[in-house]
Amino acid sequence: MFRGSAGAGLRRVAETLRESEQRFQALLDSVGAGLLLSRPDAVVRMCNRAGIELLGLRKDELIGASLFDPKPFSVAAVSRKVWEVLDLKPRGTV
Repeated sequence: MFRGSAGAGLRRVAETLRESEQRFQALLDSVGAGLLLSRPDAVVRMCNRAGIELLGLRKDELIGASLFDPKPFSVAAVSRKVWEVLDLKPRGTV
């Protein structure tokens, strides 16, 4: 793909970027709260394990999804998941 010393330099830059992204993902995953990082247009760029577990979705369902998409991010869906995680029951239920 790349040739000569320029190609070797580009490969090193790409590897350094990959390693940096892996370290950042590890940092995100170490946070106990659910985190979603989005671009300015509200498209999810990254998420941590707690966010995945809280929403009950797979990472590939979150990455690239819009925060305005009603399917994964509806208030009702998120609320139900929070109630489940906290093992609570809404008022008026047994």
